[in-house]
Amino acid sequence: MLEKNSFIKKSLSIDALFLFIFTVTTLYYLFETLPLTKMSFFWFFSLTLLFVYFLIDIKEKVNNKNLYKVIIIIAFAILLNFLPLINNIFLRSKIGPFAFTHDAALQMEEGVKFLLQGKNPYKEDYSSSLGVLWGGELVTSLGISIPNPAINHFVQLPWHIIFSVPFYFFCNLFFYWYDQRIIYILCYIASLFIIYSIPSKKQNKLLFLIFFSINPLFIPCFVGGTNDIFVFFWVLLSLFLLKQRKTRISSLILALAVLSKHSAWPLVPFYFFYIWFQRGKESFIPKIKNIFIKTYPFWVTNILLFGIFLIWDCRSFVEDIFLYLSGSLPTSFPIGGFGLSILLLAGQVIQNHRDYFPFWIPELLIGFPLLIFLIKIQQKRNTLSQVIVNYGLLLFAFWFCSRFFHSNYIAYLSLVFITAYFFDDQEKIDENIC
Repeated sequence: MLEKNSFIKKSLSIDALFLFIFTVTTLYYLFETLPLTKMSFFWFFSLTLLFVYFLIDIKEKVNNKNLYKVIIIIAFAILLNFLPLINNIFLRSKIGPFAFTHDAALQMEEGVKFLLQGKNPYKEDYSSSLGVLWGGELVTSLGISIPNPAINHFVQLPWHIIFSVPFYFFCNLFFYWYDQRIIYILCYIASLFIIYSIPSKKQNKLLFLIFFSINPLFIPCFVGGTNDIFVFFWVLLSLFLLKQRKTRISSLILALAVLSKHSAWPLVPFYFFYIWFQRGKESFIPKIKNIFIKTYPFWVTNILLFGIFLIWDCRSFVEDIFLYLSGSLPTSFPIGGFGLSILLLAGQVIQNHRDYFPFWIPELLIGFPLLIFLIKIQQKRNTLSQVIVNYGLLLFAFWFCSRFFHSNYIAYLSLVFITAYFFDDQEKIDENIC
């Protein structure tokens, strides 16, 4: 029996197995609704690539086997991620600006237009542009049509819109056309390079690429145009640079992640506690001083970019990025998704999906003790893998107890936990890290 098991492990690698499962799952659930010609194209080329991968995998003596496998995985990334997304971009360019794209990407494009006109995107009203598309209505996860609150509030954070400005400007200057998902494609490609660089073992490099690029949870969100890849890239880059002990630039990139989307915020305490614990038994005041000297770009960047929009129009900014999400406004985002809010709505604790409920109470009751517990865990095992796990768990708890918990949140969490597993940081305590 032992010989048989060892023979199976030698004959078929775990990366080939996961590639097969993820590819077929993605094809079955995501591409079955396509017209026959398109569906057959994806199935034919995917199964052909799988067959070639298996042949390379089972052959013992193959020069550059790992390179061939990486090429095939990248081919899958192009086939299952880029081609459907580029097809949607092409269809949008032919049919109209409001077709085949996610509403968040649309609103970002409109916000960039306002910013280039010298107008505050957090103050402006979007009903004249986005209202035309949506007819002023939003269909909730419960199938109820309501006035779309996105025409009144711009929820994207400052770095996301500032980063988009030069791309929008130059694309329109040279091509007279722009799609926000161009940035997401670039972030995806850059993430692939970082992901391959993180693990030390060749097979883990392959597995990390497979779990990221052929993730059946993430692919529909990416193809649909959600912006989670944007914040994930900055989070991933910051942690990668911290692993390389480039603390200053890492802290700057972390600031850009925090300024990209709210989902990066729960990483901050674990990031700084990682550096704190790395300083060892250094006395309190010198430790604070040294950590600030090495991470001041984080604080300066946040104060600068958040400060600009707070000074510009504090009320509009706070309403759009805080109160709109918490349900504190008449035009707040409605309750939806799969979390606690839906359970309370189904149990009639909350009467209407537009009603206010103090979700900050369960978030605090669960999140604060969890934060303390996770910090204690990190103190015992202070590695970047643990930092990422803690980040994912705290984010999971916060989202689950919040006003809405959508499918793309689950996809983003899958990327976080996958990254934690493959980060492979076995560094020893080093007081010189920061």
